[in-house]
Amino acid sequence: MKTRYGSSGSLFSKEDGFPSSAEKSDKRVWTQHKSDKAICKFRNVNAGEYAVAVMHDEDKNGELNTSMVGRPQEGWGVSKNVPARRFGPPKYDDAKFKYAGGQMTIDIKLRYQGARLRLRSSASSRAP
Repeated sequence: MKTRYGSSGSLFSKEDGFPSSAEKSDKRVWTQHKSDKAICKFRNVNAGEYAVAVMHDEDKNGELNTSMVGRPQEGWGVSKNVPARRFGPPKYDDAKFKYAGGQMTIDIKLRYQGARLRLRSSASSRAP
C-alpha cells in the first residue's frame, strides 16, 4: 500500500454504474487503513445478487484517479477478484455473487500498477 488514507467500498445490485460510479451503488462505506488490510462492512443488506467494487483513495478525493487513457492510478478491486478487461473495467455479471443473508466475508485484492493488497469486505443483514 502506498499510503494509508482510506478505502471506499460500493455494493451494487445491478449493472448500472458498476464498478466506477459509486453514487449509483446500493450502499457505500468508507474505512481507514490500520495496516496493509482494510475492512468494509455493509450493514442491513437484503439477500440477493451483488457485486462489490473497492478503491484505495490515496488523495481522499472520493474518486478513482485515472490516467488520460483511463488506467487506474490508485488501487482498485472487485468481488471475485475479476481483472479489468482488455479495454475496460470488469463486468458486473463476472463479479456478482449470491448473498443469502447473515454474515458473509469476501476477500478482494486491490490492484495497483504491478502490486496487490488484500481488502476484506463483509455484508450483514443485522442492524448495527
